[in-house]
Amino acid sequence: MRLHAGIALLAALAASLPAAVAAGKPPTVVVVAGKPSEYSFQVTPARVKHGPVLFHVTKLGRRAHSFEIGGRSTKSLGRHQSTTLTVVFKKPGRYIYSDKCVANPNEQEQQNVTPCAGGVLTVT
Repeated sequence: MRLHAGIALLAALAASLPAAVAAGKPPTVVVVAGKPSEYSFQVTPARVKHGPVLFHVTKLGRRAHSFEIGGRSTKSLGRHQSTTLTVVFKKPGRYIYSDKCVANPNEQEQQNVTPCAGGVLTVT
């Protein structure tokens, strides 16, 4: 049931992308953390134009997740929390996104927390 809610959210936000671009707003990238597996992201679309990009991040897995890209990151999100992050991509390229998921949110303060999910966003 929760997976269906996440997919419905993803579809609704993705459907609004053309209207946002036409209105001059920055494109929105929808990020679902922790689904389909705890250690993955669903990122839609996977390709955007350079300039400002708004990331809408929703966390559906069990562990705390953050989302990092282009030198910016969200706070750690708990189950069913969401946030937004705006990143300005000044030039085209392939930008790696990653996550630091931790069993204990207090562990975030440690420098040795390793990424557990990630991928590449293509910026044209």
